[in-house]
Amino acid sequence: MNDEKVDCSSEQADITPEQLFAEPEVDPVAEKRSKRIKDIFFALIYVGLSLLILTEGKSILVEPSLARLPKVSNPGSTIFFMGCLMLTLGAILGIIAAFQAGNPFKYFVGAKDSSFWTFFISKQFLFLFVLGLYIFALWEIIPYWASTFLFLVVGMLIFGSRSWLKIALTGVIGTAVMTFLFGTVAQVLLP
Repeated sequence: MNDEKVDCSSEQADITPEQLFAEPEVDPVAEKRSKRIKDIFFALIYVGLSLLILTEGKSILVEPSLARLPKVSNPGSTIFFMGCLMLTLGAILGIIAAFQAGNPFKYFVGAKDSSFWTFFISKQFLFLFVLGLYIFALWEIIPYWASTFLFLVVGMLIFGSRSWLKIALTGVIGTAVMTFLFGTVAQVLLP
């Protein structure tokens, strides 16, 4: 047996169980910067996905069998428009996140924090994956209104909504509004 004495000075004796099991304090500035850096990664991947959508829409627009159709009736118009919208939103998100992160570029090269790797297990990455499935897979398998409803419901669940009434209302109303705006007002052929 070791006969070493344990130091029970007054500093150690004054620790309460709440202090012992309390969460460590996190620097709010560092936490905000880490979130903004994840937003930058999200924006970069979002812009990349939108560029893929833009090229797909452009190839459909100029396809010989569809080129003689009016641009409004050409299915490539919808895809090209969605790609432009996504590109704009991704760029805006990236710019805002870069300004709020301070100097984010020092994190891209030799960063010691794990923002890059934690992004790939985050809600943003999962949402991008679901968005890709929605555009590239679901539109081919099921009707537009059903795929849009499914996408909105899954998106609400990913970002933490737990009220089934809100999820259902968002899915139904969002699908109806998008179908009306694109299908009726813009007269775009929906997939």
